[in-house]
Amino acid sequence: MLQSGQKETMENLKTEDKSRLNKRRGAVSGLRKTYERFIKIRGEPRDIAMGFALGLFLGFSPMFGFQVWVAILLAALFKWNKIAAALGTVISNPITTPFIYVATYYVGSKLFDTAQILPARLAWDFDMLVRILSKTPQVFWAWTLGGVIIGLPLACFGYYLSYAAIVRYRTQLRQRVVEKRKLLKERVKKRRSRGRKKGHWKTPRKTKRKRAVGTRKT
Repeated sequence: MLQSGQKETMENLKTEDKSRLNKRRGAVSGLRKTYERFIKIRGEPRDIAMGFALGLFLGFSPMFGFQVWVAILLAALFKWNKIAAALGTVISNPITTPFIYVATYYVGSKLFDTAQILPARLAWDFDMLVRILSKTPQVFWAWTLGGVIIGLPLACFGYYLSYAAIVRYRTQLRQRVVEKRKLLKERVKKRRSRGRKKGHWKTPRKTKRKRAVGTRKT
């Protein structure tokens, strides 16, 4: 009985490990796909990078789900890439949003001196809710200022990183195209040389000239 129970526990642990590995692989493959889609976006590299930086910056703003629409509108206004701007806002997702809002509020509260409004340990009762709602403008501006302080350097870093990634991908793509053209030219040259050696190769220009000379004589 003990051996059968140990086997069951070992099998359960193995299945849990496999599920964790599958989740990690799925997350990594998802990130790779989004990265490949991002670098394959059509447009000028500067416009794409500026749109991505705008999305990153707005991802740290306290807009609570409206970052995508604001990013698309501002990207259309400044004539930047709208798809890149929407992808930049993905930094604010259900997993990262609590950490982002805590960090932005912490930074903003240090400058606005709003530490007394929201204490470190929140006791979620009716009095605390009334207290937060009464101080909503101060809390909102603390979030906004913290988002600007954290989001601005990250947006600058994201601009240079995305610009370098797009330029690198396009240079590699051009090199591949040039290499393929060289290989095709070499194959054509080899076929022509083989045909001339066998005596079966005839250039189309000579035949056209012969036909033209024959028609003139007649």
